[in-house]
Amino acid sequence: AGKRTLAVHLGRAAMNRVYRGELALPFLLLAALATTTGRGAALALPLLLAPEAWRLTRRFAGEAPGTGFNTLLAATARLQAGFATLLGTALLL
Repeated sequence: AGKRTLAVHLGRAAMNRVYRGELALPFLLLAALATTTGRGAALALPLLLAPEAWRLTRRFAGEAPGTGFNTLLAATARLQAGFATLLGTALLL
């Protein structure tokens, strides 16, 4: 159908790395945020979701092309909402 999305352009292997990086980066940046804000251990709260992020990256890598990615997209959105909620809570503590 002439799609020229980033996923089509980069290919499956590269998109696996992009997705993995997009899910990992917020967790990795928590240490920098803790250092710059002085909040320390309170900012570890979002790390409770790290196992779910890992599961999603594994699922992404094994998902067959097609509609399965729609449920994966929804699961990723839930993960992001949970991360934002826990981060916001940690910043308010």
